[in-house]
Amino acid sequence: MAKLYWRYGVMGSGKSAQVAIVAHNYRQVGQPTLLIKPRLDSRSAAIASRIGQLAVDADVICDPGDDLYQVIETRRRGVSTGGSGPDVATVPSSLPATDGSRLAAVIVDEAQFLTAAQIDQLFLVAVELDVPVLCYGLRADYRGDLWPATARLFALAHDICELKMVCHCGRKAMFTHRLPGADTGELVVMGGSEAYDALCAEHFLAEAIYHHSLSDALATEGLPKGTSVAADS
Repeated sequence: MAKLYWRYGVMGSGKSAQVAIVAHNYRQVGQPTLLIKPRLDSRSAAIASRIGQLAVDADVICDPGDDLYQVIETRRRGVSTGGSGPDVATVPSSLPATDGSRLAAVIVDEAQFLTAAQIDQLFLVAVELDVPVLCYGLRADYRGDLWPATARLFALAHDICELKMVCHCGRKAMFTHRLPGADTGELVVMGGSEAYDALCAEHFLAEAIYHHSLSDALATEGLPKGTSVAADS
């Protein structure tokens, strides 16, 4: 049986680079893959990394209401649903048709922007269609709260692995922190190093922008607010 894989990390941990590398490795040996990204990542139709300028084109760009199980099943049956590029959550006609046995993997970038229902659909793809699904994305938002999709991935994924990153102090980075100049009050602000950095627990707690639920939780446990908490090394 195929598996649902969940690869998560903070900003700058090389998630999109891994997507490009994994897709290249499959395709280099003639194994077709289907690359999916949410439309909410509106920067481009490509899956691009700042590491070595790695990039690969997405095959499918999906919206929250799209049934990814149906999209992937259509791809397995080798049925093209029209279109010349990744503009809708269907398989573009430019993709070669393959029989079901030859779809080697589904690879999803920015998986945190999917819905919980779409994660359920990807789980069924792995279990029922026997197609491996590899999801890459952020564990939590800039406030330190899980995205609905990532919470579901932690619940359903067969295989979970963290992609490591370091804070500026040298400790393990655990949180994606939004820089003051990029804070618009919106939950989703697309951007790279100009908008976000990766922080350890201690430096994340020291910032004034983050959601205060963490400080409240510390106080509830009998620790005074402002207590310095060191990250794992």
